[in-house]
Amino acid sequence: MRIRPPFDYEEVLALLQRLENAWNSRHPEHAIKLISNDWRFWDRDTCLQGIAAIARLLRREGRRARHYGVKAELWTHAYSELAVRYRIERQDAVNGPWYRTRGNALVQIDNDGLIRQCDLSSHEPPIEASDRRQAHYTR
Repeated sequence: MRIRPPFDYEEVLALLQRLENAWNSRHPEHAIKLISNDWRFWDRDTCLQGIAAIARLLRREGRRARHYGVKAELWTHAYSELAVRYRIERQDAVNGPWYRTRGNALVQIDNDGLIRQCDLSSHEPPIEASDRRQAHYTR
């Protein structure tokens, strides 16, 4: 079931959980179901547009991470927009170091309940395995 704007607080939390679950599944087809055809994504020097681009991004991230986990927390919301703080912890598949990405995302949801735009700002320093905070990781 899609949640369409305007959202109440409980609907926003449910939507955020669906988004988190889709990213943590590491199956691009789960995330694709949540985005619009004209989806746009910005993060640092990356600008992507469309479903095919997100599928490529998710497959690439899946190949580069042995373990991967996303945790998202709601900052605030208004009508069809969400402000989210997120944390990603991943272990590099090639040589094994761990990284923690921390960032903020501004997410716009269209009238059909799909993600239309996502603007990210993030930082990804390496961490020690003993400094991980998330208990669940997908393979």
